[in-house]
Amino acid sequence: MADAAGAAPIQMSVEDLLALPVSFPLEVAGKAWGMSRSKAFDLKRRGELPFKVVRVGVNTVVTKAALFASLGLNFDGTPAAVPSPATEPVQAA
Repeated sequence: MADAAGAAPIQMSVEDLLALPVSFPLEVAGKAWGMSRSKAFDLKRRGELPFKVVRVGVNTVVTKAALFASLGLNFDGTPAAVPSPATEPVQAA
């Protein structure tokens, strides 16, 4: 589900992602990851989704924050900064 650089393949436009409400159904998050509804629910059942889900009554929802984090995006749709490895190894005292 990730490319060679480790980033998730985004299947919705940035404009579509930014227009999402604070929380939305699991199938919407699955669509952002390029999954079918049945695949998203199968991964949920197995505990293998790349984002956190929340049960609200009988509904399974995903927060915008959880989806954006799983896609490696900031809230403005730009790529999240990836910490660079230390240039010098940390030595134990």
